[in-house]
Amino acid sequence: MKKQSKMNMLCRLAIVTALPVALISVGSVLSGCAVDSNSQNAVAADPLAQLRAANELAEQAATAELAAEDFQRRGEPASKVRVKQEEALVLYQRSIAAYRDYAPAWNNMGKIYMDQGRSMEAKEAFVTAAELAPTDPRPMSNLGLLWEKLQYADEAQRAYESALSRNPQYLPALRQAIMLDVTFDRITQTTAERIKEALVLETDSAWKERLSRAKILVDDRNANSREIFAR
Repeated sequence: MKKQSKMNMLCRLAIVTALPVALISVGSVLSGCAVDSNSQNAVAADPLAQLRAANELAEQAATAELAAEDFQRRGEPASKVRVKQEEALVLYQRSIAAYRDYAPAWNNMGKIYMDQGRSMEAKEAFVTAAELAPTDPRPMSNLGLLWEKLQYADEAQRAYESALSRNPQYLPALRQAIMLDVTFDRITQTTAERIKEALVLETDSAWKERLSRAKILVDDRNANSREIFAR
C-alpha cells in the first residue's frame, strides 16, 4: 500500500521529455553504493542517467512527503510535518538539479510550497511544471487551487479552464470549475455539461452529493430562464 501511494505521488504529473518513452521508467532506481568522480561525470554527460538520478531523488522525496501527509492526518505537531516537508523539498530540489526538466519534481514541490503558504514559490513551480508538461492538466489544476486559497476566483477559473483544455475529463479541475460557477453565479450551459460529465466520472460519495446538489440548482436556474423567455 505504501509503495502504491508513493507511485501515485510521483504519477501526479506525467513525465514529458524528448527522450524515448520506452527508456523512461518511474520505477527506475540507481544503485545506493558510493559514486566515484568518473561515474558522476558519466551522469553529467548522459541525459538518461540524469533522468534516472532525478527519478531516484524524487522517489526519496515522495517518501518524505507521504510521511508529512501522514503526520498531518494523525494530528502530529506542525513542527514534525515541517521537518518532513523540508526534507522532501531538499530532495526535489536535488532532483531538479540532476535533471531540470523533471516535471513531477516541480509539480510536487509546488504542492508543498502551497501547503506551507509560500505562494510565490508555489506559483513558479506549478507554472514551470505546466510548461514542461504541456499536455498534462495537473499543474494548472494545482495552480487553480493556489489562486482559490488566495481568494482570486477569476485567476483560479482561468487555471481550471487551462487544465480542462488539456484534459476535459480531469476530475479535480472539473469539480473546482463547477463549484466556482455555482458559488459566483456564473452558471452557463458549459456548467451543466460539466456537471453531467463529472457525475459520470465521480466515485467519491461526498463529491457526488455536492455535484448532485449543483445539478439541482443549475436545472432550476435553466427552468426559470426558459419560463421567463416563454412569457
